[in-house]
Amino acid sequence: MKRRSIFATVLLAAGLALTGCGQPASGPAQTVESASGEATVVTWEDLVPEGEEERLEELYAQQYAAATSLADIEEGGATDIAIQLGSYETVDTFEAVRVRLPGYAVPFEYGVDTVINEFLLVPYFGACLHEPPPPPNQTVYVTLADPIQLRDLTQAVWVEGVLRTTIASTDLADAAYTIEVDTVEAY
Repeated sequence: MKRRSIFATVLLAAGLALTGCGQPASGPAQTVESASGEATVVTWEDLVPEGEEERLEELYAQQYAAATSLADIEEGGATDIAIQLGSYETVDTFEAVRVRLPGYAVPFEYGVDTVINEFLLVPYFGACLHEPPPPPNQTVYVTLADPIQLRDLTQAVWVEGVLRTTIASTDLADAAYTIEVDTVEAY
């Protein structure tokens, strides 16, 4: 039986299918030359320590076993909360490494003219907004050297900068990684 990737587990748990919506291909990390120097291209699966996939599957199974009927949850009510499951365990070899990582930006503020200097980077569209947040080790807190205007939340982006195995807590979700980004561009 082929094992499902943690990325697929998170998407399936969020009720999403693995379709061509900007997810990066799996595979070994590779080094690329960019305007900012050499960067290691990282996939979301690279950020998950060995054994965490099985632990996450157990957590989701426990959550669904304990859940009452979804019909009893009133949208916008007290029971309509997105629970972030998962681990803060990180892959230490990525500490202070220049990386290039694709994902979706989830800003803390959003509007036509809003300029941002921080956001969460997540592996699938809708995370933290319309779906429960991914595990902390599948969420990256991003700070920008130069603020940007984010025009399209549905556009996957590449971020490039120095990755840290530092926890960040926000109102939307917790992140097990942070990244100081030099470059944000369309995926």
